[in-house]
Amino acid sequence: MNIFLIRHTKVDLKESTCYGISDVPLASSFENEVKFVKKHLANLKNVVYYSSPSHRCLKLVNQLTADQPILDARLCEMNFGDWEMIPWKDLEKIKAFRNWADNFVEVQTPNGESYLQLYARSVDFWEKISKETQKNIVIIAHGGSIRSILAYLNKIPLKDSFKFQIDFHSITKIEIQKDSDGKIEHKIAYTNKIT
Repeated sequence: MNIFLIRHTKVDLKESTCYGISDVPLASSFENEVKFVKKHLANLKNVVYYSSPSHRCLKLVNQLTADQPILDARLCEMNFGDWEMIPWKDLEKIKAFRNWADNFVEVQTPNGESYLQLYARSVDFWEKISKETQKNIVIIAHGGSIRSILAYLNKIPLKDSFKFQIDFHSITKIEIQKDSDGKIEHKIAYTNKIT
């Protein structure tokens, strides 16, 4: 079985904007990015599709399958709470933001969540679906949830998870197998495939 973690396509926002759970528009490159993902998955058979319920993920998954995807809120991007849709340059002036930046893993954003909370729900999702070894799985998600899963699989501190570059529409492939004792093993075949 293979699991494909795919980040949603490029958004149409200034890169300096803080967004997580907010619905944001997609860039005009959407169709080209969809073509890449479709081409990469073209020969995949016996597939179950999972998706974050955010608009930017749903739009992509609905281009990939005519079947109803399984929506799971555990795949959502981090909830930045009161900071959603505020330019990063404005947030940098706020003391609470500077405190959060010093410990973004454990400190919760105002009326939002911490990276550790995002990690916990992403890993909870992963633990459930990775036990299903009969079908291939395609997951449409976000940079934060994908990095969380990769940090978990690689057993690295969450604060170091940004070493994983997860570009828009990128594909990460994880191979799942059972060993002779029935224990589930994973192998990361590749990350951040965009061409």
